[in-house]
Amino acid sequence: MSIHFCAQAFLPVEKAWDAVEGALKENPNNAGNSFGSPLSPAGGITPAAALATPAPDALWPSVFTPYVQSKIREYAAVWEQYANIHFDFVDDRLAEIRISFNLADGSWSYLGTDALLRRADQATMKLWMV
Repeated sequence: MSIHFCAQAFLPVEKAWDAVEGALKENPNNAGNSFGSPLSPAGGITPAAALATPAPDALWPSVFTPYVQSKIREYAAVWEQYANIHFDFVDDRLAEIRISFNLADGSWSYLGTDALLRRADQATMKLWMV
């Protein structure tokens, strides 16, 4: 049995304050309530956060089959039950979450509002073992 996991992707240090500001703009409760804790550059996820799938010719290579798409939708529905999040699948290159299936570098994802700081032509999540 092989174990596959998705690692957290981190923004460059120079974007840390942008990440904090974005997280606070999305939800002021992301500030937390402890003055002794440093602010994390990772933003928070709100119930309004959405997963969006771009057009197949945008970021999806040929491995994006109807079967793969159905599995992504299936597991996204499971996340909705436990993670206080809602996913909308849309055909939009400007979607907040953009998934790539490049086989290099394993699987990774930017968390919360950090994904909003990626350029529109860059993936915010990469899955290679779907």
